[in-house]
Amino acid sequence: MSGTLFSLLALVIAGLGWVIRQEMEKRRRIEDQLSQEKYETYMILVDAFFDMFFKHATTEENSSPTQEADPEFVETLRKFNKRLIFYGSDSVIAAHQRYMDSVYTGDTVFNQMELFGALITAIRKDMGYPNTKFTPKTFMKQILNDYHTSIGPGGTLEKLHKKYPDL
Repeated sequence: MSGTLFSLLALVIAGLGWVIRQEMEKRRRIEDQLSQEKYETYMILVDAFFDMFFKHATTEENSSPTQEADPEFVETLRKFNKRLIFYGSDSVIAAHQRYMDSVYTGDTVFNQMELFGALITAIRKDMGYPNTKFTPKTFMKQILNDYHTSIGPGGTLEKLHKKYPDL
């Protein structure tokens, strides 16, 4: 009798182990899929930003603040916003809204870029770097060729440079 009970108990434990393993695998697949969706969503914004930033930085005629919005860029942002609702973390959505508020209110370009750097930081945290030391300062150093000449006394980036630590 005890041998049958032991066999039955072993069978139940093995069955539970199999069910738990299947559930863990299912969760891992869902997390992998969600991670891929987040990556694709965030890359829409990052690609659009860099396309716009370098286009405006390299062509005089495209740097006019009165220029009409590029319909392709507007469509890209629409696509990003739609996906962000579903795949973005709360902190990324909040950082994106702060950045967009800055853009819509006509904040300075440097404040907008600082907020975009904060958005990139939130994205990095959401994508698996919760302890990242990346800051808006890091972002500015990555994209601006003249960062080091703008951080001195009276420079446009002096406050930003002092506000954030280096990596």
